[in-house]
Formats: sequence, C-alpha cells, structure tokens
Amino acid sequence: MTGPIAIAVSGGVDSLVSAYLLKRQGFDIFGIYFLTGYENHANPGSKGIQGLCRLLDMPVFVIDLKTQFKTMVVDYFIAAYQRGETPNPCLVCNPTIKFGLLLREACKLGASRLATGHYARVEAGQEGRYRLRKGVDRDKDQSYFLSRLTQDQLAQACFPLGTWTKAQVRALATEKGLQPVTRQESQDVCFIREATTGCIGIPWASGGASTARPVKPIMWSGSTPSVTVWWWGSKINCMPGAAG
Repeated sequence: MTGPIAIAVSGGVDSLVSAYLLKRQGFDIFGIYFLTGYENHANPGSKGIQGLCRLLDMPVFVIDLKTQFKTMVVDYFIAAYQRGETPNPCLVCNPTIKFGLLLREACKLGASRLATGHYARVEAGQEGRYRLRKGVDRDKDQSYFLSRLTQDQLAQACFPLGTWTKAQVRALATEKGLQPVTRQESQDVCFIREATTGCIGIPWASGGASTARPVKPIMWSGSTPSVTVWWWGSKINCMPGAAG
C-alpha cells in the first residue's frame, strides 16, 4: 500500500518518536490531531501543534471530532456505568474514532495508512489475513485495546513502536532532542480530568450536575468534521477533501 502515512499526534513522546521513526525510514508523513472536546492544559493546543510542525518538518491537520467522540465514547461510558457495568472506553474509541472516523479523514487527506504511538504490532499472514501481536515491551503492551480492530482497519494500521521498549523510546527522544509538548502519559479515560467521574456528569458521582467545561475550541465546530492545517506556524482552515 503506497502513499503518505498519517501519524496521530498527541504531543507526547510516543507519537513524537513514532513520527521520527517513520521519517527516518523515508516515509512521506503528515500529522493528524483530533479534538475530543475534553482538551485541557496537558494537550498541545495551537502553539504546541506549531512546535510539532517545526520539530518534525511536517504539516499537522486538526480534525474536529468533538460531537462524535461525545456520542460514541463518552455517552457509552456513562451508560455502561448506569447499567452497573465496567466500561472500557479505549476498546470503543480505537475502532470507532481513531481507526474509524480519524482514519477516514486521514484517507481523505491522501493517507494510505494511519500510524499511532501504540505499543503493538501487526503482521500480515500468507493467507492474506492480518494478525494483531503484542508489543515487545510487555509492560507497555497495548494490543488488548486494539483487539476490536477489523481486518480492513489492521491493514491500514501502522505501529512504529511495536518493536521498541518505553526506555528505548525515551532514550531516542533525548538523543535526538525530541521534546514532547506534554509529559502526561496517555490514560485509558482521557476525558476525565479529575479523580471523579462526576466531572463528566454522572449524577451520583458528585451529587449534582457536572461543573466541567471544555476549553475554548481551537477552531469552529460544524456538523461535519472540519479540518485545520498547521504548517510552520501558518494556519489554514478547510473542509475535508479540500486540502491538496
């Protein structure tokens, strides 16, 4: 499968090193960052995204998926708790948001695959089927959270850190001066900012309505996912498919 590879960037060291590794291997890449509506001070924001552009010499597209993330992930999370179940938002987000809607938007922008900083591997079998494998770093392996990806999604997935350990990733980042925009590690429940589920509005968790508020969005939100592209400090607003 030929064509550019989109790398989902978060501002953390894992996605930063993933992008570096792909560039070092000679791939044509661009960054893609999606808005959830639950951004906080740990997220890169516009200045951080511009920094990623300069650091890796690549454009970064910002995709607005706030409405879809709320419907597909957050509402599922709340409903599961209300049913007395234990939700696993990453198991839902990866096939529906990251390798669902985000992959679709990346393809509209010309990508042939979507890379992430997950510690996992994908192998193509001789019979034409793709197999999801554990990352070599057993302490950081994230293959379980990707276990619901379909064959089509695995065919377009790229995990540059699958054969790396976290210690090796940190060492390479230090050696190459790859300074992460955020030092916060990825969390299973990325949309909860405090030590209580009350911050997303589950009534019994805080004894009342949620007081959490999303920060000012980086860009306008419409009914269709909209795109902002940053390239060395210059911002261009466009709709999906309009970027050339």
